[in-house]
Amino acid sequence: MTTSALDTHKPPIWWVYAIPAVAACLVFVQILSAGWVYDDVELFEINRKMRDWNTMWRTFTQPFWQITAVSEIHTGYYRPIGGAMFVLLYKIGGGTPFVYHFASWIFHALTSVLVARLALQIGLGRLCAVLAGGYFAIYGGHVEAVAWASSLPDVLAAFFSLLALSSFLKGKLVLPAVWLALAMTSKESAFATWLLMIGMTIWAAPRIPNLVPGLADDFEFKRLPRLGMLLLVGVVVYLARWNAFGGPGAGFDVQTTYHALTPLHEAMLSMKLIAQYLLYFLWPLPNFPFQPLAVDVLTDHAALYLPAMAGLLILVAAAATWLWRSPRSLLILLGLGVLFAGLAPVLNTKVIGRFPFEQRFLYLPSIGSALLIGFALVRLGSKFGRNALVSGVVVIAGINIYSAASAIPHWKDEISFFTWTRTQSPNAMTPYLNLARVYLQEAEQFPPGHPKRIEWAEKAFTEYENSLKVDSSKWLVVAHERENGNVGMGNALFIAGDVPTAEAIYIETLKGYPRSIYAHLGLAQCLLFKAERQAMMKRYDEMVPLWESALDHATQATQGIRPLADAHHCMSVALYMLGRPLEAIPPAEESVRLQPDYYAYVTHLVELLVVTQDIPKVMDVLLEFKAAAPNSPYMPEVDETLRNLMQSMPTGTGN
Repeated sequence: MTTSALDTHKPPIWWVYAIPAVAACLVFVQILSAGWVYDDVELFEINRKMRDWNTMWRTFTQPFWQITAVSEIHTGYYRPIGGAMFVLLYKIGGGTPFVYHFASWIFHALTSVLVARLALQIGLGRLCAVLAGGYFAIYGGHVEAVAWASSLPDVLAAFFSLLALSSFLKGKLVLPAVWLALAMTSKESAFATWLLMIGMTIWAAPRIPNLVPGLADDFEFKRLPRLGMLLLVGVVVYLARWNAFGGPGAGFDVQTTYHALTPLHEAMLSMKLIAQYLLYFLWPLPNFPFQPLAVDVLTDHAALYLPAMAGLLILVAAAATWLWRSPRSLLILLGLGVLFAGLAPVLNTKVIGRFPFEQRFLYLPSIGSALLIGFALVRLGSKFGRNALVSGVVVIAGINIYSAASAIPHWKDEISFFTWTRTQSPNAMTPYLNLARVYLQEAEQFPPGHPKRIEWAEKAFTEYENSLKVDSSKWLVVAHERENGNVGMGNALFIAGDVPTAEAIYIETLKGYPRSIYAHLGLAQCLLFKAERQAMMKRYDEMVPLWESALDHATQATQGIRPLADAHHCMSVALYMLGRPLEAIPPAEESVRLQPDYYAYVTHLVELLVVTQDIPKVMDVLLEFKAAAPNSPYMPEVDETLRNLMQSMPTGTGN
C-alpha cells in the first residue's frame, strides 16, 4: 500500500526537496566552525601526503590508511573515492577544517533530498517524502557521520547508493553500475547496497515495472542483464581491492577486532547490536562515541542474551517479511531492505573495531528507517487525524533535534570533544589518552620551566593515570592503549621537568613492551638530557656512555613502522655528540623530511652542514624551510642567515 491516497494536503513539489535540505543545513550548521578531532589529526592536520596531488591517484592502488604515515594500522579498508575527496578538499581549502566540514554539510543536505526523492519515486506521496527526507536530515544518530570530517566516506557511500538505487528503479543499466562503484569505493558499507540490488534483481525484478510510478507498461526489468551488471561491478571492485592489498583476500581477510570471544558469544553480540541499532533509530539518546565492549558479560548473562534474542527474532521477522512482501511493495523492498542490509556489517564482529556500537554505521541504514518512519507518520495521520500526525512529527523532531543539538557543539575541537567523551564513556581508554595528548601539545607551547608548561603537563599526567584505571577484565582494552598510557605518563613527567621519574617509567614500560618505539624514544631523550647536564657540570667521562645508550634507544625507535621525526633527531644528536657528524647528517635529513616546518630540526641539520662545510646545502635547507613554514616566527633569523651566506659565498657559486 502506498500513501498517495493519504496525501490529502499535498505540499508543493519544491517543498519536498527544500524542507529536508534546509532542515539538514540548520541542524548541522554548527559543524562549519568545528576543527579537527581524533583521526582528523592523522588524516589532515599532520599528514603531509594530503599536500601531494599524486596521493589522489595512489588511493586507488593501496589500502586507505596508507595515505597517511600510520601504516601500522592494519585494516581492510579500501576507500579510493573517500581518499581522493580528502586530497581534493585539502587542495581547495589549503588544509583548513572548514572546507571538509562544508563538504560533509552539503553532502548531508543533498543526501536528505535524495531520500525524499526516493520516497516520491516509489510512490509514497509528497507528504511522506517530506517526512522521510526531514527525518533523515535531523536524525540525531547522524552527528558522528556529519560532524566528524574523517567520516565523510560514510556520507558519500550513502549519497552514491541513493543515486544507484534511483537510477536502478528507472530501468537504467549502465548508470546504476557507475553510482554503485562510486559508493562501494567510498566506503565498505555500500556493499550492503550491492547485495540489496542483487536481491532485488533476483527476487522482485519482474514486478518492478508495475510498482514504480511512471515506468512504461511494456517496460521489462530483465534479470540477466542487470544481474550481469551487478556482478561486473562486484568483480571490478574486488580486483581493485586485490591489487591494493596484494592478494586474493582483497582486505576482506584482515581482522580488526581482537576480543577472544567464542563463536556463540560473537553471534549473540551481533544479534544484540542489531537490536541496539534498531532501538537507537527510535530513541537516539545518549549521543556519544566510544562505547567499549563489556568482556565480562558472558553468554548466560541477561544483559547479553535478552537483547540478542530480541535482535534474532527481529532479524528473522524482517527477512520473512521482505521475502513475502517485497515483490508487491516497494516500501518493503527498499525501506526494509536498505535498513537491514545496511546493518548487515555488524554481523561480522571480527571487523567492527574496538567499539562495537558506532553511530556513523547508521548513516546508510537510516535511509530505510526514514522511509518507514515517514510512511508510519502518514498512516498515523490517516487513521487518527491531523492532530495525531502533527503530534507524532513534533515528538520525533524534538527528540532528534535535541539529540543532535546537544552533541554537535562538543565536536568543535579536541579538548571539548575528549572532555565530553571522557565523561560520557568513562570505561573507554581512548578519551583519556587523547585528552592527555592534547594537554601535552598545549604544554609544549611554553618554554621549559614555565608554570603553564608544568600545569598542562600535570593535567596530562592525571589523564594518563585515569586511562590506566580502566578495568581490562570488564572492558575491551587493546595492548597499545595500555602501552600509550604508560609511555604518556613518562612523556608528561619529562615535559614537566621530572626527568628521573620519566626515565624510570620508560624503563619499566620497556619491560612489558620491549618493542615500544615511544618508550625507546622517551628514554633516548632522557639520556640526552642527562648527558647535557653532565656537560654543564664538566663530568665528561660520564657523557659518552649516555650518548651511546641514547643512540641505541633512538635507533630502536626508528625501527617501527611509524616514522618518528623525534627519533631520527635524537639519533642524529647522539651521533654528533659522539664526534660522528657525517653519520649524523642522514638521520637529521630524515627528521627534516618528516617535519620540514620544525625549526629545531632545521637548525640542527644546518649546524651539521656548517661543520662539514656544505654551505650550498645549508642554503637549500633554509629555502625549503621558508617554503614549508612561511609564517614561522623564526623567519627573520632565517632571512638574515641566508643574506650572510650569500655575501660570504664567492661570486658565481650561489643558486
